[in-house]
Amino acid sequence: MKESKSIAFGAYGSALTFTKSKLKRSNGTMEYYNFLKVLCSTPNIDKVYILSPSDYNKAPTKDLKELDPNDKMVLVWNDPKAVRPSVQFYKNIELSPSIVESDKINAHIKAKGKYSCIGEAQNECISALSDYMKDKEFVQTILYLSHGTSNWNVPNAKKTKSGFGNSSLVAGFNYSSPIAHFLNNNLDKPYYIVLPDPRWGGKEKWGIMIDNFKSATAVLAQYDHDTEWRHVTEYDCTKLTTEFEYKYDKIKFEYKEVEKVTSIGKDIVSPDTDRPVLFNIAAMQAKPEAQWEKDYRYLELKKWILDNDDSGKWQVFGKWAPACMKKHANFKGLIDNQRLDEMFEKTKYTLIIPIMPDWVTSKYIEMISVGVLPIFHPDYDTQYHILPKDHILRVKDPKQMKRLIYYFEGNPKERIKLVKELQDKFLGNVTNGNFLTDMLNETNKEQQIDLQFDYPKLKKPKKNKLLSLFV
Repeated sequence: MKESKSIAFGAYGSALTFTKSKLKRSNGTMEYYNFLKVLCSTPNIDKVYILSPSDYNKAPTKDLKELDPNDKMVLVWNDPKAVRPSVQFYKNIELSPSIVESDKINAHIKAKGKYSCIGEAQNECISALSDYMKDKEFVQTILYLSHGTSNWNVPNAKKTKSGFGNSSLVAGFNYSSPIAHFLNNNLDKPYYIVLPDPRWGGKEKWGIMIDNFKSATAVLAQYDHDTEWRHVTEYDCTKLTTEFEYKYDKIKFEYKEVEKVTSIGKDIVSPDTDRPVLFNIAAMQAKPEAQWEKDYRYLELKKWILDNDDSGKWQVFGKWAPACMKKHANFKGLIDNQRLDEMFEKTKYTLIIPIMPDWVTSKYIEMISVGVLPIFHPDYDTQYHILPKDHILRVKDPKQMKRLIYYFEGNPKERIKLVKELQDKFLGNVTNGNFLTDMLNETNKEQQIDLQFDYPKLKKPKKNKLLSLFV
Protein backbone atom coordinates (compact mmCIF):
# COMPACT_ATOMS: atom_id res chain seq x y z
CA MET A 1 0.00 0.00 0.00
CA LYS A 2 1.21 3.48 -0.87
CA GLU A 3 1.83 6.11 1.81
CA SER A 4 -1.38 7.33 3.43
CA LYS A 5 -2.45 10.90 2.86
CA SER A 6 -5.41 13.13 3.71
CA ILE A 7 -7.34 15.13 1.11
CA ALA A 8 -10.14 17.69 1.08
CA PHE A 9 -13.37 17.26 -0.90
CA GLY A 10 -16.53 19.26 -1.54
CA ALA A 11 -19.02 20.79 -3.94
CA TYR A 12 -18.15 24.39 -4.77
CA GLY A 13 -21.59 25.97 -4.69
CA SER A 14 -23.88 23.38 -3.10
CA ALA A 15 -24.37 20.94 -0.24
CA LEU A 16 -23.59 17.22 -0.21
CA THR A 17 -26.31 14.60 0.17
CA PHE A 18 -25.59 11.40 2.09
CA THR A 19 -29.15 10.03 2.21
CA LYS A 20 -29.30 7.51 -0.65
CA SER A 21 -33.02 7.92 -1.28
CA LYS A 22 -32.46 11.61 -2.04
CA LEU A 23 -29.63 11.19 -4.54
CA LYS A 24 -30.32 12.47 -8.05
CA ARG A 25 -28.38 12.57 -11.28
CA SER A 26 -30.12 15.76 -12.37
CA ASN A 27 -28.66 17.93 -9.59
CA GLY A 28 -25.23 16.34 -9.17
CA THR A 29 -25.82 14.77 -5.75
CA MET A 30 -25.26 11.22 -7.03
CA GLU A 31 -21.95 12.21 -8.64
CA TYR A 32 -20.69 13.85 -5.44
CA TYR A 33 -21.75 10.81 -3.42
CA ASN A 34 -20.12 8.23 -5.70
CA PHE A 35 -16.86 10.19 -6.03
CA LEU A 36 -16.68 10.55 -2.26
CA LYS A 37 -17.48 6.88 -1.78
CA VAL A 38 -14.42 5.94 -3.84
CA LEU A 39 -12.21 8.30 -1.84
CA CYS A 40 -13.48 6.89 1.47
CA SER A 41 -12.86 3.32 0.22
CA THR A 42 -9.31 4.00 -0.93
CA PRO A 43 -6.89 2.21 1.46
CA ASN A 44 -4.14 4.84 1.44
CA ILE A 45 -6.40 7.83 1.97
CA ASP A 46 -6.26 8.46 5.69
CA LYS A 47 -8.87 11.22 6.06
CA VAL A 48 -11.28 13.06 3.77
CA TYR A 49 -12.06 16.56 5.01
CA ILE A 50 -15.59 17.46 3.89
CA LEU A 51 -15.58 21.16 2.97
CA SER A 52 -19.29 21.45 2.14
CA PRO A 53 -22.32 21.38 4.44
CA SER A 54 -24.30 18.14 4.20
CA ASP A 55 -27.30 16.21 5.52
CA TYR A 56 -24.99 14.03 7.63
CA ASN A 57 -27.00 14.54 10.83
CA LYS A 58 -30.22 13.45 9.09
CA ALA A 59 -28.86 10.61 6.96
CA PRO A 60 -29.66 6.99 7.96
CA THR A 61 -26.82 5.22 9.73
CA LYS A 62 -26.78 2.43 7.14
CA ASP A 63 -26.33 4.97 4.33
CA LEU A 64 -23.42 6.62 6.14
CA LYS A 65 -21.81 3.24 6.84
CA GLU A 66 -22.07 2.28 3.17
CA LEU A 67 -20.56 5.60 2.11
CA ASP A 68 -17.76 5.64 4.68
CA PRO A 69 -17.27 2.17 6.20
CA ASN A 70 -13.94 3.09 7.83
CA ASP A 71 -14.97 6.48 9.26
CA LYS A 72 -12.54 8.51 7.19
CA MET A 73 -14.77 11.55 6.71
CA VAL A 74 -14.07 14.61 8.83
CA LEU A 75 -17.20 16.77 8.80
CA VAL A 76 -15.83 20.30 9.15
CA TRP A 77 -19.25 21.89 9.57
CA ASN A 78 -20.17 19.45 12.35
CA ASP A 79 -17.47 20.95 14.54
CA PRO A 80 -19.07 23.36 17.08
CA LYS A 81 -16.43 25.97 16.24
CA ALA A 82 -17.26 25.89 12.51
CA VAL A 83 -20.46 27.93 12.43
CA ARG A 84 -22.37 28.12 9.15
CA PRO A 85 -22.09 31.62 7.60
CA SER A 86 -25.82 32.39 7.67
CA VAL A 87 -26.08 31.34 11.34
CA GLN A 88 -23.11 33.52 12.30
CA PHE A 89 -24.46 36.39 10.19
CA TYR A 90 -27.77 36.68 12.00
CA LYS A 91 -26.03 36.32 15.34
CA ASN A 92 -23.60 39.12 14.48
CA ILE A 93 -26.27 41.56 13.33
CA GLU A 94 -28.60 40.58 16.19
CA LEU A 95 -31.57 39.89 13.95
CA SER A 96 -33.96 36.97 13.65
CA PRO A 97 -33.29 34.55 10.74
CA SER A 98 -36.97 34.88 9.87
CA ILE A 99 -36.16 38.29 8.36
CA VAL A 100 -34.94 37.58 4.85
CA GLU A 101 -35.81 40.75 2.90
CA SER A 102 -32.56 42.55 2.07
CA ASP A 103 -34.05 46.04 2.50
CA LYS A 104 -35.17 45.23 6.04
CA ILE A 105 -31.80 43.67 6.89
CA ASN A 106 -29.93 46.69 5.51
CA ALA A 107 -32.14 49.07 7.45
CA HIS A 108 -31.51 47.09 10.63
CA ILE A 109 -27.73 47.02 10.00
CA LYS A 110 -27.59 50.78 9.43
CA ALA A 111 -29.63 51.41 12.56
CA LYS A 112 -27.23 49.34 14.64
CA GLY A 113 -24.24 51.16 13.16
CA LYS A 114 -21.83 48.23 13.45
CA TYR A 115 -21.68 47.55 9.69
CA SER A 116 -22.27 49.69 6.64
CA CYS A 117 -24.05 47.05 4.55
CA ILE A 118 -24.95 43.36 4.23
CA GLY A 119 -21.73 42.53 2.38
CA GLU A 120 -19.56 43.89 5.16
CA ALA A 121 -21.52 41.92 7.77
CA GLN A 122 -21.34 38.77 5.66
CA ASN A 123 -17.60 39.04 5.18
CA GLU A 124 -16.97 38.46 8.88
CA CYS A 125 -18.80 35.13 8.71
CA ILE A 126 -16.97 33.19 6.00
CA SER A 127 -13.67 32.27 7.63
CA ALA A 128 -14.80 29.30 9.76
CA LEU A 129 -13.75 26.77 7.12
CA SER A 130 -10.30 28.31 6.64
CA ASP A 131 -9.82 28.65 10.37
CA TYR A 132 -10.65 24.98 10.91
CA MET A 133 -8.36 23.75 8.13
CA LYS A 134 -5.34 25.97 8.81
CA ASP A 135 -3.58 23.45 11.07
CA LYS A 136 -4.80 20.31 9.25
CA GLU A 137 -2.47 18.16 7.17
CA PHE A 138 -3.90 17.52 3.71
CA VAL A 139 -2.17 17.30 0.34
CA GLN A 140 -4.86 17.98 -2.24
CA THR A 141 -8.35 19.42 -2.71
CA ILE A 142 -10.98 18.07 -5.12
CA LEU A 143 -14.05 20.22 -5.77
CA TYR A 144 -17.06 19.60 -7.95
CA LEU A 145 -18.09 22.87 -9.57
CA SER A 146 -21.77 23.37 -8.85
CA HIS A 147 -24.59 25.71 -9.82
CA GLY A 148 -24.22 27.92 -6.74
CA THR A 149 -20.79 29.23 -7.73
CA SER A 150 -20.83 32.79 -9.08
CA ASN A 151 -18.36 35.32 -10.48
CA TRP A 152 -17.76 36.93 -7.06
CA ASN A 153 -18.21 34.49 -4.18
CA VAL A 154 -16.52 36.48 -1.40
CA PRO A 155 -18.81 39.20 0.01
CA ASN A 156 -17.50 42.75 0.44
CA ALA A 157 -14.58 42.08 -1.93
CA LYS A 158 -15.52 44.75 -4.50
CA LYS A 159 -17.44 48.01 -4.62
CA THR A 160 -20.85 47.90 -6.29
CA LYS A 161 -22.66 50.70 -8.15
CA SER A 162 -24.35 51.66 -4.89
CA GLY A 163 -20.94 52.38 -3.37
CA PHE A 164 -21.15 49.55 -0.86
CA GLY A 165 -19.49 46.15 -0.86
CA ASN A 166 -21.00 43.27 -2.82
CA SER A 167 -23.20 40.82 -0.95
CA SER A 168 -23.93 37.12 -1.54
CA LEU A 169 -27.24 35.32 -1.88
CA VAL A 170 -27.97 32.84 0.90
CA ALA A 171 -26.98 29.73 -1.10
CA GLY A 172 -23.71 31.24 -2.31
CA PHE A 173 -23.03 32.66 1.14
CA ASN A 174 -23.24 29.19 2.72
CA TYR A 175 -21.83 27.00 -0.06
CA SER A 176 -19.44 29.15 -2.13
CA SER A 177 -18.09 32.00 0.00
CA PRO A 178 -16.32 29.80 2.59
CA ILE A 179 -14.70 27.67 -0.12
CA ALA A 180 -13.47 30.71 -2.07
CA HIS A 181 -11.98 32.09 1.14
CA PHE A 182 -10.46 28.66 1.91
CA LEU A 183 -8.81 28.40 -1.52
CA ASN A 184 -7.37 31.89 -1.22
CA ASN A 185 -5.82 30.91 2.09
CA ASN A 186 -4.28 27.69 0.79
CA LEU A 187 -2.45 28.83 -2.32
CA ASP A 188 0.34 26.27 -1.76
CA LYS A 189 -2.05 23.32 -2.15
CA PRO A 190 -3.08 21.91 -5.56
CA TYR A 191 -6.79 21.76 -6.26
CA TYR A 192 -8.79 20.07 -8.99
CA ILE A 193 -12.13 21.24 -10.32
CA VAL A 194 -14.50 18.54 -11.57
CA LEU A 195 -16.67 20.11 -14.28
CA PRO A 196 -19.71 17.94 -15.13
CA ASP A 197 -21.72 20.63 -16.94
CA PRO A 198 -20.40 22.82 -19.80
CA ARG A 199 -22.83 25.63 -18.97
CA TRP A 200 -20.87 26.49 -15.82
CA GLY A 201 -17.43 26.70 -17.42
CA GLY A 202 -18.06 28.89 -20.43
CA LYS A 203 -16.99 28.41 -24.04
CA GLU A 204 -14.93 31.52 -24.74
CA LYS A 205 -14.04 32.64 -21.23
CA TRP A 206 -14.25 31.23 -17.72
CA GLY A 207 -16.76 33.72 -16.36
CA ILE A 208 -16.90 32.66 -12.72
CA MET A 209 -14.66 32.52 -9.65
CA ILE A 210 -13.14 35.92 -10.43
CA ASP A 211 -12.29 36.32 -6.75
CA ASN A 212 -10.07 33.22 -6.61
CA PHE A 213 -6.41 34.19 -6.50
CA LYS A 214 -5.17 30.94 -8.05
CA SER A 215 -6.58 28.96 -10.96
CA ALA A 216 -7.37 25.27 -10.62
CA THR A 217 -4.39 22.96 -11.00
CA ALA A 218 -6.50 20.87 -13.38
CA VAL A 219 -10.09 20.91 -14.68
CA LEU A 220 -11.46 17.39 -15.00
CA ALA A 221 -14.13 17.72 -17.66
CA GLN A 222 -16.21 15.87 -20.25
CA TYR A 223 -14.65 17.62 -23.24
CA ASP A 224 -11.22 18.91 -24.28
CA HIS A 225 -11.29 22.68 -24.50
CA ASP A 226 -8.97 25.62 -23.90
CA THR A 227 -10.41 28.75 -22.36
CA GLU A 228 -9.28 31.93 -20.65
CA TRP A 229 -9.92 32.70 -17.01
CA ARG A 230 -9.83 36.26 -15.73
CA HIS A 231 -9.35 36.60 -11.99
CA VAL A 232 -7.91 38.94 -9.41
CA THR A 233 -4.74 38.27 -7.48
CA GLU A 234 -5.86 40.14 -4.38
CA TYR A 235 -8.63 42.24 -2.88
CA ASP A 236 -8.83 44.37 0.24
CA CYS A 237 -12.17 44.32 2.03
CA THR A 238 -11.19 47.38 4.05
CA LYS A 239 -10.53 49.42 0.89
CA LEU A 240 -13.38 48.66 -1.49
CA THR A 241 -12.71 49.38 -5.12
CA THR A 242 -13.80 48.49 -8.64
CA GLU A 243 -10.23 48.79 -9.90
CA PHE A 244 -8.43 45.45 -9.78
CA GLU A 245 -5.31 43.99 -11.26
CA TYR A 246 -6.55 41.04 -13.28
CA LYS A 247 -4.60 37.99 -14.30
CA TYR A 248 -5.51 36.08 -17.45
CA ASP A 249 -4.76 32.36 -17.19
CA LYS A 250 -5.10 29.80 -19.92
CA ILE A 251 -7.28 26.98 -18.61
CA LYS A 252 -7.46 23.52 -20.13
CA PHE A 253 -10.66 21.56 -19.78
CA GLU A 254 -9.51 17.96 -20.18
CA TYR A 255 -11.71 14.99 -20.91
CA LYS A 256 -11.23 12.72 -17.89
CA GLU A 257 -14.17 10.29 -18.03
CA VAL A 258 -15.93 12.00 -15.13
CA GLU A 259 -19.33 11.27 -16.73
CA LYS A 260 -18.84 7.66 -15.61
CA VAL A 261 -19.00 8.51 -11.90
CA THR A 262 -22.80 8.03 -11.79
CA SER A 263 -22.37 4.33 -12.64
CA ILE A 264 -19.92 3.47 -9.85
CA GLY A 265 -21.23 0.62 -7.72
CA LYS A 266 -24.22 -0.12 -9.90
CA ASP A 267 -25.44 -3.55 -10.94
CA ILE A 268 -25.61 -4.34 -14.65
CA VAL A 269 -28.85 -5.26 -16.44
CA SER A 270 -28.67 -7.77 -19.26
CA PRO A 271 -29.91 -6.64 -22.71
CA ASP A 272 -31.49 -10.04 -23.44
CA THR A 273 -34.33 -9.60 -20.95
CA ASP A 274 -37.87 -9.08 -22.27
CA ARG A 275 -38.04 -5.58 -23.79
CA PRO A 276 -41.45 -4.84 -25.33
CA VAL A 277 -40.82 -1.06 -25.62
CA LEU A 278 -39.02 -0.04 -28.80
CA PHE A 279 -37.77 3.45 -27.91
CA ASN A 280 -37.69 5.93 -25.03
CA ILE A 281 -35.50 8.88 -24.17
CA ALA A 282 -34.57 10.74 -20.97
CA ALA A 283 -33.79 14.41 -21.58
CA MET A 284 -34.51 17.45 -19.43
CA GLN A 285 -35.05 21.10 -20.30
CA ALA A 286 -31.89 23.17 -19.87
CA LYS A 287 -33.13 26.74 -20.41
CA PRO A 288 -35.52 28.59 -18.06
CA GLU A 289 -39.12 27.37 -18.16
CA ALA A 290 -40.46 30.21 -20.33
CA GLN A 291 -37.79 29.60 -22.96
CA TRP A 292 -38.58 25.95 -23.61
CA GLU A 293 -39.24 26.49 -27.34
CA LYS A 294 -35.69 27.85 -27.72
CA ASP A 295 -34.08 25.09 -25.69
CA TYR A 296 -31.42 23.22 -27.68
CA ARG A 297 -32.68 19.85 -26.52
CA TYR A 298 -36.28 20.70 -27.39
CA LEU A 299 -35.30 21.73 -30.91
CA GLU A 300 -33.40 18.48 -31.37
CA LEU A 301 -36.17 16.39 -29.82
CA LYS A 302 -38.66 17.96 -32.20
CA LYS A 303 -36.46 17.18 -35.19
CA TRP A 304 -35.50 13.66 -34.18
CA ILE A 305 -38.45 12.40 -32.13
CA LEU A 306 -41.64 14.44 -32.50
CA ASP A 307 -41.42 14.78 -36.27
CA ASN A 308 -40.39 11.15 -36.84
CA ASP A 309 -42.42 9.07 -34.40
CA ASP A 310 -44.89 7.28 -36.67
CA SER A 311 -46.22 5.19 -33.80
CA GLY A 312 -46.78 8.06 -31.36
CA LYS A 313 -45.30 5.86 -28.64
CA TRP A 314 -41.80 7.32 -28.33
CA GLN A 315 -41.76 8.91 -24.88
CA VAL A 316 -39.62 11.70 -23.45
CA PHE A 317 -38.98 11.59 -19.69
CA GLY A 318 -37.65 14.59 -17.78
CA LYS A 319 -38.70 17.94 -16.38
CA TRP A 320 -40.19 20.28 -19.01
CA ALA A 321 -42.34 23.40 -18.98
CA PRO A 322 -46.09 22.68 -18.54
CA ALA A 323 -46.75 24.43 -21.87
CA CYS A 324 -44.41 22.00 -23.61
CA MET A 325 -46.07 18.96 -22.07
CA LYS A 326 -49.50 20.30 -22.92
CA LYS A 327 -48.53 20.75 -26.56
CA HIS A 328 -46.76 17.40 -26.99
CA ALA A 329 -48.22 14.12 -25.69
CA ASN A 330 -44.80 12.44 -26.02
CA PHE A 331 -43.45 14.45 -23.07
CA LYS A 332 -44.26 12.51 -19.90
CA GLY A 333 -42.54 14.69 -17.34
CA LEU A 334 -40.26 13.80 -14.46
CA ILE A 335 -41.52 10.48 -13.12
CA ASP A 336 -40.50 8.75 -9.90
CA ASN A 337 -37.40 6.58 -9.80
CA GLN A 338 -39.13 3.23 -9.65
CA ARG A 339 -41.33 3.90 -12.70
CA LEU A 340 -38.35 5.23 -14.63
CA ASP A 341 -36.41 2.07 -13.75
CA GLU A 342 -39.17 -0.16 -14.95
CA MET A 343 -39.55 1.77 -18.20
CA PHE A 344 -35.91 1.56 -19.31
CA GLU A 345 -35.55 -2.05 -18.21
CA LYS A 346 -38.21 -2.80 -20.87
CA THR A 347 -36.73 -0.50 -23.55
CA LYS A 348 -34.46 -1.48 -26.45
CA TYR A 349 -33.21 1.83 -27.91
CA THR A 350 -32.60 5.43 -26.95
CA LEU A 351 -31.06 8.55 -28.48
CA ILE A 352 -28.24 10.30 -26.63
CA ILE A 353 -28.46 14.11 -26.96
CA PRO A 354 -25.88 16.32 -25.19
CA ILE A 355 -26.68 19.20 -22.83
CA MET A 356 -25.15 21.38 -25.50
CA PRO A 357 -23.19 20.47 -28.64
CA ASP A 358 -19.89 18.58 -28.39
CA TRP A 359 -19.84 17.50 -24.74
CA VAL A 360 -20.08 13.96 -23.35
CA THR A 361 -22.72 13.32 -20.68
CA SER A 362 -23.38 10.36 -18.38
CA LYS A 363 -26.42 9.24 -20.37
CA TYR A 364 -24.67 6.76 -22.66
CA ILE A 365 -23.10 4.74 -19.87
CA GLU A 366 -26.29 4.77 -17.79
CA MET A 367 -28.23 3.41 -20.76
CA ILE A 368 -25.61 0.73 -21.44
CA SER A 369 -25.76 -0.28 -17.78
CA VAL A 370 -29.50 -0.99 -17.96
CA GLY A 371 -29.15 -2.90 -21.23
CA VAL A 372 -30.42 -0.21 -23.61
CA LEU A 373 -28.69 0.36 -26.96
CA PRO A 374 -27.62 4.04 -27.12
CA ILE A 375 -27.69 5.80 -30.49
CA PHE A 376 -25.43 8.85 -30.68
CA HIS A 377 -26.78 12.21 -31.89
CA PRO A 378 -24.29 13.89 -34.31
CA ASP A 379 -23.63 16.71 -31.79
CA TYR A 380 -22.72 14.21 -29.08
CA ASP A 381 -19.07 13.46 -28.26
CA THR A 382 -17.72 15.24 -31.34
CA GLN A 383 -14.16 14.60 -30.17
CA TYR A 384 -14.81 10.84 -30.29
CA HIS A 385 -13.72 9.99 -26.77
CA ILE A 386 -16.40 7.30 -26.47
CA LEU A 387 -16.91 5.77 -29.91
CA PRO A 388 -14.88 6.19 -33.10
CA LYS A 389 -16.15 8.51 -35.81
CA ASP A 390 -17.35 5.72 -38.07
CA HIS A 391 -19.06 3.60 -35.38
CA ILE A 392 -22.41 2.12 -36.33
CA LEU A 393 -24.14 3.85 -33.39
CA ARG A 394 -23.22 7.30 -34.69
CA VAL A 395 -25.99 8.57 -36.96
CA LYS A 396 -26.20 11.73 -39.07
CA ASP A 397 -29.96 12.28 -39.24
CA PRO A 398 -33.33 10.86 -38.07
CA LYS A 399 -33.67 8.70 -41.18
CA GLN A 400 -30.39 6.95 -40.50
CA MET A 401 -31.45 6.40 -36.88
CA LYS A 402 -34.70 4.75 -37.98
CA ARG A 403 -32.86 2.55 -40.48
CA LEU A 404 -30.48 1.46 -37.71
CA ILE A 405 -33.37 0.56 -35.42
CA TYR A 406 -35.10 -1.38 -38.20
CA TYR A 407 -31.86 -3.28 -38.87
CA PHE A 408 -31.47 -4.36 -35.26
CA GLU A 409 -35.16 -5.23 -35.02
CA GLY A 410 -34.55 -7.66 -37.86
CA ASN A 411 -31.38 -8.91 -36.15
CA PRO A 412 -32.11 -8.92 -32.38
CA LYS A 413 -29.12 -11.11 -31.56
CA GLU A 414 -26.87 -8.42 -33.06
CA ARG A 415 -28.40 -5.78 -30.77
CA ILE A 416 -27.91 -7.97 -27.71
CA LYS A 417 -24.35 -8.80 -28.72
CA LEU A 418 -23.45 -5.14 -29.26
CA VAL A 419 -24.89 -4.00 -25.91
CA LYS A 420 -22.96 -6.74 -24.12
CA GLU A 421 -19.78 -5.68 -25.90
CA LEU A 422 -20.37 -2.08 -24.79
CA GLN A 423 -21.00 -3.23 -21.23
CA ASP A 424 -17.71 -5.17 -21.22
CA LYS A 425 -15.84 -2.24 -22.75
CA PHE A 426 -17.17 0.59 -20.60
CA LEU A 427 -18.23 -0.97 -17.30
CA GLY A 428 -15.34 -3.30 -16.48
CA ASN A 429 -13.38 -0.80 -14.39
CA VAL A 430 -16.23 1.66 -13.80
CA THR A 431 -18.63 -0.14 -11.49
CA ASN A 432 -15.76 -0.95 -9.10
CA GLY A 433 -14.47 2.64 -9.17
CA ASN A 434 -11.00 1.71 -10.46
CA PHE A 435 -11.26 4.05 -13.46
CA LEU A 436 -11.51 7.01 -11.09
CA THR A 437 -8.35 5.99 -9.26
CA ASP A 438 -6.53 5.56 -12.57
CA MET A 439 -7.70 8.99 -13.71
CA LEU A 440 -6.61 10.75 -10.51
CA ASN A 441 -3.22 9.02 -10.53
CA GLU A 442 -2.67 9.89 -14.19
CA THR A 443 -3.63 13.53 -13.58
CA ASN A 444 -1.33 13.76 -10.56
CA LYS A 445 1.55 12.50 -12.69
CA GLU A 446 0.73 14.99 -15.44
CA GLN A 447 0.73 17.81 -12.87
CA GLN A 448 3.96 16.49 -11.29
CA ILE A 449 2.21 15.87 -7.98
CA ASP A 450 3.84 13.10 -5.97
CA LEU A 451 0.60 11.40 -4.97
CA GLN A 452 -0.72 8.00 -6.10
CA PHE A 453 -3.82 6.24 -4.78
CA ASP A 454 -4.57 2.56 -4.28
CA TYR A 455 -7.67 1.03 -5.87
CA PRO A 456 -10.82 1.40 -3.74
CA LYS A 457 -12.28 -1.54 -1.83
CA LEU A 458 -15.88 -1.37 -3.05
CA LYS A 459 -18.50 -4.08 -2.96
CA LYS A 460 -18.47 -5.91 -6.31
CA PRO A 461 -21.62 -5.15 -8.37
CA LYS A 462 -23.75 -7.97 -9.73
CA LYS A 463 -24.29 -8.67 -13.41
CA ASN A 464 -27.68 -9.20 -15.06
CA LYS A 465 -29.47 -8.00 -11.95
CA LEU A 466 -32.55 -5.88 -12.64
CA LEU A 467 -31.56 -2.99 -10.43
CA SER A 468 -31.71 0.63 -11.55
CA LEU A 469 -29.15 3.35 -12.02
CA PHE A 470 -31.76 6.07 -11.65
CA VAL A 471 -31.75 6.67 -7.90
